[in-house]
Amino acid sequence: MNRTVGLLYAAAVFFFLAQTLYSQQPLPATVKAGVHLDPPFVMAGEDGRLYGMAVELWEEAAAALGVETRYVRYRTMQDMLAAAEAGNIDMVITNLTVTHDRTRYLKYSFPWFDSGLRIMVSADSGISVIAELIRTGQFKTYLLLFGVLILLAVLVTLIRRRFDPEFPRGWKEGITCSFHDLVAMAKSGSIPKSSDDTDVKVLKKLKDRESFTVSELAGAVIEVREKKNRYGWIGYVLSAVWMLFGVGLVAYVTSTVTATMTTLSLVYEEINSFYDLPGKRTGVFAGTASEYDLRYLGTNMVPLADIEEAAEALSAGSIQAVVADAPVLEYYVLTHPEFNFTVTGELFRPDKYAFAAAGNGAGLIDTISVELIKLHENGYIRSLKLKYFGTAE
Repeated sequence: MNRTVGLLYAAAVFFFLAQTLYSQQPLPATVKAGVHLDPPFVMAGEDGRLYGMAVELWEEAAAALGVETRYVRYRTMQDMLAAAEAGNIDMVITNLTVTHDRTRYLKYSFPWFDSGLRIMVSADSGISVIAELIRTGQFKTYLLLFGVLILLAVLVTLIRRRFDPEFPRGWKEGITCSFHDLVAMAKSGSIPKSSDDTDVKVLKKLKDRESFTVSELAGAVIEVREKKNRYGWIGYVLSAVWMLFGVGLVAYVTSTVTATMTTLSLVYEEINSFYDLPGKRTGVFAGTASEYDLRYLGTNMVPLADIEEAAEALSAGSIQAVVADAPVLEYYVLTHPEFNFTVTGELFRPDKYAFAAAGNGAGLIDTISVELIKLHENGYIRSLKLKYFGTAE
């Protein structure tokens, strides 16, 4: 019995000494911290100096411990996490979502922000017909057909100026007249009425006479018909060919525009919630938790580097929505009204933000967590929320 008590006492003393020695381990003078720009948590000024809620919070905690920070910027979250897993950085300083999968190579600090995912969409009524025609390549075909019409109008003008003495002599009037006749033939499928007033002149000549014979009337009609076609049988053949082509042209334009509008009504229907995302082209930040979640939802994911790239893609219509952390999206919409974006739907997949340590920084994370708890209790974290979001909720 005494031997057992003695062993227990010795074990307790050993544990106490080990904890004491651990707590007395010197903190590193400088840590290498990876950062990824994600406003308003991590931002960079014109001089390159970093600021934002996560940066200010980290620097407040690190200053209390007398630790200097050397920042290493990464283009994407994916690149930064890969560097952390490889041991190239000591700390991850950003609005990092706490996930079980990342605990394989990261050690999290005390969580300092409650978040979740939301959806950012364009406040306009979806993508326009023109934008969709451009995206599918149909608009280029329309431009090509328009160019062909212009060339044909020039060619027809050259022919009519040579064979038709009453055709307008000015190039502007002649080309526009020929262009009008070509479009009219393509639309109606018939030869348009002669652009000149020869028939009116001939009939008016007969009308002004007090009397005329049947043969004179027949002669006038024949003269009108001859005036309407100065190009012989070749003119009729070319007109027929163009009318056949015109019917196909009108059918093509009508069908493509109809198909485009149908696509817009089916694919670009309004997105109001998480359940509207399947089948939609949705932007996500590469390497984030949202990319992992949407992979199993059936969305057509488009990996993006950051919020700026996402905004450009959404504005151009190449994606239909952006799924990311709610505070990031809300802050961007608030500070960039020129894009006319809106954040829609309820918060889904609630999560928490924390700093994380990797490699040589693992021994520092517990001490940092103690400082974060202190900053939470003394209201410093609340003051940062008020500063960057206007609310502490």
